[in-house]
Amino acid sequence: MDDLKEFLQGAAKFNDTESLPVKPLLERLAREGQAPEALFLTCADSRVDPLLIMQAQPGDLFILRNIGNLVPKINSKDSSVMATVEYSVGALGVKTIAICGHSDCGAMKAVLSKKDLTEMPHAKEWLAAAEQSTANYENGYDQVQFESDLPEHDKLSKVNVVTQFENLLTYPAVREGIEKNTLRLIGMWFDIGNATVEVYDPTRKTFIPIDQEEVEDHKKHPLTVTASVLGSAVACAAWDGHFDAALTAVTMIGL
Repeated sequence: MDDLKEFLQGAAKFNDTESLPVKPLLERLAREGQAPEALFLTCADSRVDPLLIMQAQPGDLFILRNIGNLVPKINSKDSSVMATVEYSVGALGVKTIAICGHSDCGAMKAVLSKKDLTEMPHAKEWLAAAEQSTANYENGYDQVQFESDLPEHDKLSKVNVVTQFENLLTYPAVREGIEKNTLRLIGMWFDIGNATVEVYDPTRKTFIPIDQEEVEDHKKHPLTVTASVLGSAVACAAWDGHFDAALTAVTMIGL
């Protein structure tokens, strides 16, 4: 019961005091409905807080979380990701889909070590969606460059983010949005220990930490370049100042 008491104290504190500053915003959202700018797909890891690392508020992000921040290909057995993507693009009209991996990911450790998940059959089935990421990494995937001292599971985690673009592009709603230039894809990675957000730069084929000075510079002088990414796809990267956390916009075109 002590554990339950501790668990509920946060909700009680919110009702008593913390809800007051945010109440006007929530009242407006309840009255007008939600209109998030982005679908933020990330891992279920408790150390990754999308609103915190994006410095966002309620209503800014439509958030989808699962083990390993995975996107199964279209028509897979699990339709929850497909349904969320379709709804966010088709009904909410999000302009950005961000896929955010992170350091020390248990899912990446499990698939890299080929951990025996016999006693967790559903987790085993779900992590099959990471097989392509593992294959890409083990075969020397050339779309992501790493720091030499980065742990193997973190290297895989970064490859996994970019690989999920391939799966996401099997979704008709995503392909249509990209072809119409109404949707962009963004790769991100959160370094938990260093409390640092990185974004994928396809021109340098690496994840780079982002700071406000660099964002402001690119807002004044937009960088748009093309590079071969994901096989036959072409990636256009443009720094975008829409979010305070400053995302790298990666728009997939020429599919």
